[in-house]
Amino acid sequence: MVLGVALLLLTAASVQAHQLSGTVYCEANCPQATVRLFPLGEKNMASPHQPGKPLRTAEVTPATAFTLEVDSLPVRVEVSAPGHAAGVIEVWFPEHATLPPLWLPKAVTRSVQITATGSKGKLLVMDREVGDRVGRWRWSTPTTFAEAGKAVNVPVAPGVFTSLTVVDESGCFAFVNVTGGKGAPVSLRCRTVTVTVHDPQGKPQANVRVAAEGMPVGTAALTGPDGKARLSLPDWWKGRVVAWTGEQGGSARVSNETAKIVLRPVAYLPLVTAQPYPTLLVFPRYIPSALTGGPLLLSGTGGRVPFIPPGGEMEILAYGYDATSLSVESPTQTLGVRLSP
Repeated sequence: MVLGVALLLLTAASVQAHQLSGTVYCEANCPQATVRLFPLGEKNMASPHQPGKPLRTAEVTPATAFTLEVDSLPVRVEVSAPGHAAGVIEVWFPEHATLPPLWLPKAVTRSVQITATGSKGKLLVMDREVGDRVGRWRWSTPTTFAEAGKAVNVPVAPGVFTSLTVVDESGCFAFVNVTGGKGAPVSLRCRTVTVTVHDPQGKPQANVRVAAEGMPVGTAALTGPDGKARLSLPDWWKGRVVAWTGEQGGSARVSNETAKIVLRPVAYLPLVTAQPYPTLLVFPRYIPSALTGGPLLLSGTGGRVPFIPPGGEMEILAYGYDATSLSVESPTQTLGVRLSP
């Protein structure tokens, strides 16, 4: 990772001892609510199940202000209560540690039946990535672990689109939408794709992180001395695999369950804003979040963002503004950003 991006990510992740405060309300009677704090960003890259391991869990009283101390930011805050949908919000910066009030609606229960073939160990079932606006609660389901071949019941807000990620211990993943009146079956059939990474002279490159498009945080694989990495991917997956060190990167399509990536210097494109905004959260979708650890954090006046051919969509968010998307297509492109409040 280049120094500028690394410093921004470290700045957000290493701030110490902050107080998170907020208030929870329930539609129906609930004597207690559970608040769980989960890691975000590079802290999640250790393993496929790291995003589902809470840093802290606390019981709070609804309609009464609560305060929790967190050692470092960023964190994902998840609030749940029996018979209600859960609320989820991401806190990236200290100035947003005072949370908006949260109202939990009564939930309907949906059964998610998970069929897994070639899947390893327990399955993490959790909310998908940041929503289209940061700094606001969204309704979802509590993070949980499930057994392959068994159903897991999840509370869902009626009529609210809820998308979940299912990840096994190998990094194989699937997505499921649990909106609607019926249960949602998930089929997790995994296969192994072998990726070879080398330099332009053909020399194998060791200790390079590799991931496939769409892979969640924590699922990247590391190349060995032979330059090879093995990814566990669902049978429906099609697309490109990407290698990225920050200074170098490359991508390739998978054919016959193999791919070869040539590492080359990464171009960094200038991103300029129409006006000063709060810190930007930038998601270059052509680089899997399994490699970035989450969004890249840039100054509200812009910065530089990595380009790995052939490029693709980039999503940009800031606190208090709607998300916007750009098409990134060229290593010489200048990216202009205007956000709507």
